[in-house]
Amino acid sequence: MTDREQPGRARFKTRDLALATYLNLRGHRHSRMERLHAFGYWFFDRDASLDKLVMDYKAGVAKVEPREFVRTLASVREELFAFLNGAPAGK
Repeated sequence: MTDREQPGRARFKTRDLALATYLNLRGHRHSRMERLHAFGYWFFDRDASLDKLVMDYKAGVAKVEPREFVRTLASVREELFAFLNGAPAGK
């Protein structure tokens, strides 16, 4: 599911803005962001709902309202760039 499984946690590279945006729209906000080596990562608290959403996203069956997605994408991207430029990341 993720690039490294952890009990109770899911970790996704920050390059996947669309996935983070989709999860955010479905009520799963990342618990933290972290820079590891050359990459940034979002960490999400893991449960069955998150696993199902990720499977739907990767299968291409995830659906969202386009305008809402674009607004949320802008917010997620802004937070990511602030983090990468040194601002503290939080909930």
